[in-house]
Amino acid sequence: NGARFKTVYLSMARTNGKTQIASVLSLRDFLLGQPASSRQVAVASNTNEQIKQLYNYIRKAWRSLKQTEWFKPFANGIVDNSQEMRIDSSNTRLMHMSSEGTTGDSVHATTTIFDEYHLQKTTDYIDSFSSGNVQNPQARVIIISTAGTDPRVPMREDYTAYSEALEKKKLDD
Repeated sequence: NGARFKTVYLSMARTNGKTQIASVLSLRDFLLGQPASSRQVAVASNTNEQIKQLYNYIRKAWRSLKQTEWFKPFANGIVDNSQEMRIDSSNTRLMHMSSEGTTGDSVHATTTIFDEYHLQKTTDYIDSFSSGNVQNPQARVIIISTAGTDPRVPMREDYTAYSEALEKKKLDD
């Protein structure tokens, strides 16, 4: 049936847990998301350094979670390394990438989480992820960022457009 919202914006002040929220959402969709097989979860950011922090949070959360009685039986079936996490039995993977080194063109992620959107000068990188998902009604992009200080970036334009739509109560998708 598809998700009600395909794009989600989460903007909060610094040091309020955005990256931790992103890591939990990523890990949840990797382990328990839909469809039951062939899921791709992509976590992305502007630089390799930024995405490394988010990916390390995800891996740390997984290391804690796999010690619990609920996930311990599945721990051996999950590959966890510095490049990706994957569940071979369900052809599911969680990958990390940055706009410094990769494009999202060949990625058809069921969930894409983009961190630090306020630093993007164009929407090209984020658009490359969502354009590959038009045939997937469950796919979504979650954009997480602080407000930033540059009023000329796409995030400011998006913020203004969505704020106006919400105020007019005409947000229909």
